[in-house]
Amino acid sequence: MIRWECDYAEGCHPALLDALTRTNQLFPVLPDRHLERLADRHVWSFWEKVDADHTAVRFCTSWCTTDAQVAQLVADLEEL
Repeated sequence: MIRWECDYAEGCHPALLDALTRTNQLFPVLPDRHLERLADRHVWSFWEKVDADHTAVRFCTSWCTTDAQVAQLVADLEEL
């Protein structure tokens, strides 16, 4: 299981700093320009528009989501 606890000083993606959760859902706020890039590799759901350039989205895992898939999402977020 991958834990979402992180420290920005240690290189955590800023969008995940407030995303600590014990559920299978995360609601990061991301720049709109990054959403299309993520959609090429991951499925996310629109949650709400935060401002003109940022959107809160939902990432949700299931019983069959692997640690490798979560790690890939984290890696893709770090590339943004």
